[in-house]
Amino acid sequence: MEPLDALYLEHAIASYDKSVYLDAMHGKHSWELRLDLGTLAFAGPHGVREEYAVQFLGTASTSRRTWLWAWANEAVFPQKSALVCARKLAALDKHGQLPELARSETNLIRSKSTITFDTMLAAVASGICRAGAHFRAPYDDGALWMLIKDARFKRPVQRPLARIARIVPLYFAKYQVNDALSAFLNYMSFYRLQPVGEAHDKGTRVTVAPRSEPTAFQLEQHKLVAEFGRDQQFLRIDWLGQSLKHD
Repeated sequence: MEPLDALYLEHAIASYDKSVYLDAMHGKHSWELRLDLGTLAFAGPHGVREEYAVQFLGTASTSRRTWLWAWANEAVFPQKSALVCARKLAALDKHGQLPELARSETNLIRSKSTITFDTMLAAVASGICRAGAHFRAPYDDGALWMLIKDARFKRPVQRPLARIARIVPLYFAKYQVNDALSAFLNYMSFYRLQPVGEAHDKGTRVTVAPRSEPTAFQLEQHKLVAEFGRDQQFLRIDWLGQSLKHD
């Protein structure tokens, strides 16, 4: 597995989770972006306006099929304080193993992945920089990717297991990864849960219990069980007696 793919698996589902929350919160709202100020504002109902500080990552060109880092395009992104996360990612290429993060421009299409570079990058950046979410701002010839990096953007999750049971099938229905089991285990770490894996002749079963100390009855009723095949691919997730899977 290439280093970037491994890094993506660390943050893939958690970053997707955050993007689903952002879409539920502001997906139907109009938005306004200020490149000079490094802010993104959403106009909600009844004139309510929510403004957040952002970190610019870069632009994806659909015609050239290339990615250009924001730090390599100072004419468009003059606000240096909004490039901190992009430069932090570039610094990860300490030993030349992650050249895509250090080169000013790179290909969007990766030969050994079904996921484009900009999508992978947004997920990695969201995790590495502990952002509230990533946001894609489309324009005629591509899109600008950024991170919402603002303490005012909050994502409270009262029932993490219920959230996980919803997000995991959605993610794997949309994206294909080589090691779904690793992606899932990394997602559990995001919620600070301690899964227990059990290998069997058909694959691996992972059981996840609530963070609190449940009684034996509560554990049996509320534990989450995820099933993976022998090829580490996701099969289904069971929660409260309901089996959820992707087609």
